Amino acid sequence: MKRTIIVTIILSLALFVSSTTVFANEISVVIDGQRIEFQDQPPIIIDGSTFVPIRAAAEHIGLTVTWNQAAQTVNLLSNDVAVGLQAGSNLVLVADARTGMEIRRHTLNASPRIHNGRLILPIRVIMEEFGCEVDWDPATRTIDITTTEATWSQMSRTIVIGE
Repeated sequence: MKRTIIVTIILSLALFVSSTTVFANEISVVIDGQRIEFQDQPPIIIDGSTFVPIRAAAEHIGLTVTWNQAAQTVNLLSNDVAVGLQAGSNLVLVADARTGMEIRRHTLNASPRIHNGRLILPIRVIMEEFGCEVDWDPATRTIDITTTEATWSQMSRTIVIGE
């Protein structure tokens, strides 16, 4: 009987410690003070970049999200803005949505990728392309995103990643 109680206590403590570790490692994404919930794939850090499945964050700032499984691309749409991302490509092309003219090119440090069956991408680069301010608090493991007036004024261009 004593042995059963001791084993039960030890197992209970082990479960408590392991669940505390999971919660302590959780990464939070907050946009304009509201925490964003990610249903089946939480944010993760890969090689120093925080990756998220973009749908929840993009829809929170008013973007429409569509996924093309065959091409492994996602399109983010708002008014006259279209953002295209492709798994495995580091190339970013920024073009004017009205004319289709390229504005600039740059390369991502970390490319979007498929992880656990979901397209994840570095959230900072996308949010900053739309004029959002992005901060990281390592103490709380929180990404704090703030939309600004620039967010909406910068939504007059198209971003395409990959060719």
